[in-house]
Amino acid sequence: MLRILGSVSVTTIWAISMYALYVYLGAALYSENRFSSSEIALAVTFYGIGAVLGSLISGQFTDRFEKVRFRKLC
Repeated sequence: MLRILGSVSVTTIWAISMYALYVYLGAALYSENRFSSSEIALAVTFYGIGAVLGSLISGQFTDRFEKVRFRKLC
């Protein structure tokens, strides 16, 4: 049970820090670059699309290339 809580806590901290970035991204784009609300929405949308694509692509690369490495180590 302790091992599971340790794993979940790492994922929880990662998720909080990742999604908190959305709040600060909008505030920073407004304060530093004077983006309008529609420009902030567009920037956050592109950031989100990039995050989803990066997750999908990195998962496929990990599945394809890491199997060879782990088999050699075991």
